[in-house]
Amino acid sequence: MIRSIAQVISYLFHPLALPIYAIFLFSATNSAFQLYLDPEKTGKLALIFIGISFVAPLVYIFYLKQTGAIDNVSDPNRKSRLIVSIVVLVFYAITYFLFKRIQLNDVFYDLFFGVIVAIAIATIISFWYKISMHGLSVGGLLGAQCALFFLHNYLRMDILLLLILLIGLVGTSRAIVKAHTNDQIYSGVLLGATVVAAYLIYGTSF
Repeated sequence: MIRSIAQVISYLFHPLALPIYAIFLFSATNSAFQLYLDPEKTGKLALIFIGISFVAPLVYIFYLKQTGAIDNVSDPNRKSRLIVSIVVLVFYAITYFLFKRIQLNDVFYDLFFGVIVAIAIATIISFWYKISMHGLSVGGLLGAQCALFFLHNYLRMDILLLLILLIGLVGTSRAIVKAHTNDQIYSGVLLGATVVAAYLIYGTSF
């Protein structure tokens, strides 16, 4: 029973959904982030964003699974993890450059590009070390929250505590299903939080 719940949590907070969670979380709860969004465009852009950055790579990954190009999607081996990461990076890059043509505000691009950089670094690390992408995902959310506080001196403690609890929940779930060791989970969280926060604070999108 506990393992089943942990597996469900792992699916709900799959790294593929990181950009969606990050953007919608802070657009809904953080007034500093809302300043950069055009409400009239939000609905249509959200559908396009979800379609390209989430649905399309998800469909392609399951296609690769059906054709035998990759193994179990929920806990793939190193080769499969690398293939999945590369697929995600390609679709994220497509999403980024398509949205770049729309000329939204820089905070959107910096947040999304920070996610891309974090995943790219984790993909390279994965050649030698099985870093937790789930840890990277929830760590990225925390990093974005901390960066927005640094940039705008705006912090909601309820959201911060929620993210800390989420990190514990997701990390524990990945440990229960034996997908990662504790150090792999912690390193993923640290990488995600550090890279996303650093890119939001210091980065410049292309």
